[in-house]
Amino acid sequence: MDNLSRMTLNRRLMLKGAGAGLGLALCPSQILAANTARIALIMGGTISDGGWNQLAFEGLGDLKAEGFDTAYVENVTQARIQEVAQGYADDGYDLLIGHSYAFGSAFLEIAPDYPDQNFFVTTFAPDEQMLPNLQFVDFAYEGAAYAAGALAALISDNRKAVGFVGGGDNPTQQAMNRAFVAGAAPAVPGIKGLG
Repeated sequence: MDNLSRMTLNRRLMLKGAGAGLGLALCPSQILAANTARIALIMGGTISDGGWNQLAFEGLGDLKAEGFDTAYVENVTQARIQEVAQGYADDGYDLLIGHSYAFGSAFLEIAPDYPDQNFFVTTFAPDEQMLPNLQFVDFAYEGAAYAAGALAALISDNRKAVGFVGGGDNPTQQAMNRAFVAGAAPAVPGIKGLG
């Protein structure tokens, strides 16, 4: 296995474990001890995207293999997030995982109505208000994007320009773009960062 394959595998394992592990931290220990937690994963994309959603789905599969009752839904539009999440909460799921930036505000709105359920979002908290049954994870993408910008500048053949291609137009991607450009500038003076 070459170094790039090892790095990709390690990144995938970290992302898979982080989503499942941090989300499970919200569940009461007595539920976890018996592996009786019911966990629902709600995604804005498909489980076959080869990246973000697929890794979350694989993590959910690991939990299922450990004996947890799991469910998932893919391709949930932002307009349907509350409806879908409320459906799982009404069905008694202990942990609802919203797997993208789009779930933050919606979960902030519905979590107070379901104090016996736990909500977890794989993005930064969009609001300072924290609820006891709602948690967010901030993977600190900006640091990695800054380093990627510096590396891209240093390995660029002509050292004139490097570019960033993000996954969507949202605050996380915008911050990553800015960090990438900011990382390239000091690495190679005069290089143009595009994004």
